[in-house]
Amino acid sequence: MKFFAIYTTVKIINKPDWLDDFRSKFDLEYNPETGCYDDPYEMHITLTQPRFISDNDAQILKTRLEELFNNNNNIGNLDVEFSDWHLDRQDETNNGCIMIKSPEYAKLSNLQQQLLEIIGNNHNYLEPKYEKYEKNFIPHLTIGRDLSKERYDSAISILPKSLLVKAEVDNIVLAIVKDKSAAERNNPNNLNVYRP
Repeated sequence: MKFFAIYTTVKIINKPDWLDDFRSKFDLEYNPETGCYDDPYEMHITLTQPRFISDNDAQILKTRLEELFNNNNNIGNLDVEFSDWHLDRQDETNNGCIMIKSPEYAKLSNLQQQLLEIIGNNHNYLEPKYEKYEKNFIPHLTIGRDLSKERYDSAISILPKSLLVKAEVDNIVLAIVKDKSAAERNNPNNLNVYRP
């Protein structure tokens, strides 16, 4: 069975000088199959967390999303300002993570609610923790992931004191994949792209 998630792609309008270098060091996901770290994900905001889906339900979801984005002119401009740090330390079940979050997110929250209505009763999350993430939705950009205690401590020691990153949502993407590999998530055949 495949799984899906819905996310936005974003274009950073005022990229801080330190951001690319920071991500190249700390926004890497460990791949146990290769024993290496994969490159950073494309900058995105996850709107719905990964869930399992049948092929038939995937076709229905694609159709309903096309209807939403073709008929819905009230979504409007989705510019986002990220100005707060969100630091998740490593614990017994997760490695550390560093995110920049947006304190103002009414438009994205409304969009997420519309998407959840379309998804309906599918609560078959890929991992149980994803339901909590989705219910406590806070738009953010992950800039450091899969951080051991040493890498986490190193990363937070070089974070700037002040933060303001402006971004605009380019696209809404429905990704339907068979596994978590970079090849699957980057395969254009697995991505359905919508304009907000």
